[in-house]
Formats: sequence, C-alpha cells, structure tokens
Amino acid sequence: MALSNRYIGFGLQIWSELTLPELVKIRQGEEPDVRIEIGDLKRKWEECGSPMTYFAVKDGEVFFNIPNAALFRIDNGNRITVSPEAGADEAFIRLYLLGLCMSALLLQRGVLPLHGSAVVVDGLAFAFLGNSGSGKSTLAAAFTRCGFRLLSDDVIAISASCENNERSTPVAIPSFPYQKLWNASLEPLGLSGSALSPIYGETTKYAVPASNVYSAAAVPLSGLFELLPSEDAQKVDIAPVSRLERFPLLGHHTFRNFLVPLLDLGDWHFRVSASIAAKTDIYRLRRPTNRFALNEMVDRIVETARVFNAGGMGRSE
Repeated sequence: MALSNRYIGFGLQIWSELTLPELVKIRQGEEPDVRIEIGDLKRKWEECGSPMTYFAVKDGEVFFNIPNAALFRIDNGNRITVSPEAGADEAFIRLYLLGLCMSALLLQRGVLPLHGSAVVVDGLAFAFLGNSGSGKSTLAAAFTRCGFRLLSDDVIAISASCENNERSTPVAIPSFPYQKLWNASLEPLGLSGSALSPIYGETTKYAVPASNVYSAAAVPLSGLFELLPSEDAQKVDIAPVSRLERFPLLGHHTFRNFLVPLLDLGDWHFRVSASIAAKTDIYRLRRPTNRFALNEMVDRIVETARVFNAGGMGRSE
C-alpha cells in the first residue's frame, strides 16, 4: 500500500499507510521525515523480544508488543513499522502509535519527549508535568477555555541545542490538535461526553478536538510546572524548584525514560536537561484534592509566569 496519508505532527512530515485522523493533514510535501508502514514483525519480535516484557531494544531499534493492538518497530528516527493484531481496534493502535512510539522516535531524533501538556501564554510555552492522573490534560483544557492556545497533550516535544556548550532557549514543538480527557473532567470544563468519541472501545476517556484552540507554531519554552495533587493542601501553592532538583525532575518526567539508557542516550539527556534547567523556570504546583481548583490554578500560573518573565527571575534559583 502506498504512503498516501500525509500529515504534520510533532514538527515532522509524516507519510503513513495508516489513517491518522488526530494529525493535521497536508496535501503535498517533499520527502517525509517519518514513514509509517504496515509489516510483519512476528519473526523480529521472536528474535529480539521476551514474554517477560512488552519492549525490546536491539541495534538502536525499539520494539513494542502491545496486547490487543500491534507489534511496533521504531528505527533510525524516521520509520515506524506496525504489525496489527487481527481484529484490533484502529483507535487503540493509534493511541500507542502517537504516544509510546512517537516518544521513542523523538528520542532517536535527539528531541526530548516530556510526559505532559503544554499551552501558549503571551507567545511562550508553559508545560504541565506530572504522574498519570495529576490533571495535566484537564489543566491545559482549562487554559484553552480561558482563551489560551494548546500546544500539545500527553507528549511534549522539546528541542534544545547543547552543542559546544552553547545553550539556546529550548523550543516546544506542537504535536496535534486533540486532547484526551477523562469523563470526570468534562463537566467542570463545560463539555459533554455524549458529543465526543471515546479514545478507544468502551473507555471513559474521550478524544476532544482542539483545532480551534491549537497553536501550530513552535514557541520558546519558558516554564515547567510539576503538578502535585495533595490531600493536605488547602490552596494552590507554587514554589520554584532548585537547580539541583531539576535534573531528577526532568528525568522522571521524560516520556518512557527507561529508553534513555537502552539507547545509550544518557550523556545526551544530561546535556539537554542542563540546557532546559539553565534556560527555563521550573516550579512545583501543589493543589488540593478535595475540591476542583482549576480557575485558581490557571490564575496562579499565569500570574507566576508573567511576574517571572517580566523580572527575569527564577532561572538562577
């Protein structure tokens, strides 16, 4: 089958045998940055994989074996091969293709994938990092309801030059104009699940189109906020993260960080993290779990971002 589906995603031209409705479609283009092809990977997985785990890395190639979805191979930062299981839900395959597989491909290309969501405030990118269920996507959706633009959801692609000890301002690259929100987040945002499609099957997590609030241009990364829900918190509290704490924080929130040593990218990851730590304001945001504090969180983050950017403070903490 020809690579007839052509898209832009994560700053890359992607030509695909699979239809990827989440991505921005393009009519024409030069040679693609990434090819997504359908192929038989069963023998390769038998050679490289193990029944004890769902991933393998061999000679720089990354393999994933996702039950009820597909076998995936990501190689050279420019090709993803998909071997679907019989009867697999295409939406379920795309969930892993655009998240797990794209994060591995970005690492191969020297682009840092962070696990979170990002929005644009005053022409600068602000990213929300956190463990699953910390409210990253919900917070980003709240920002869009307040007139700000969405840059990415789930995987944030960060380009940061660190050659010859020259540290340029990191850049956040747009992913695609969709968000994934749990049913519990819809009502506080004024949304209804009846008008949306589940991201796959019978799940109560929904695919929320965001074309009208999407920023398609890469922008400088100005701030990172690690979200920490807390039962003890009575209000939204924001505090700068010290310089020494920033490295483990960035390592923890690198999407599928176990791939970094397996791909021999430890030194690269350290240099990129140093560049981000030196050029970006990084905070911890604690929020109460006993009430919905979305509006308060948006107000505090915008206030913090504007105060620190106006004063040039925070980066030397």
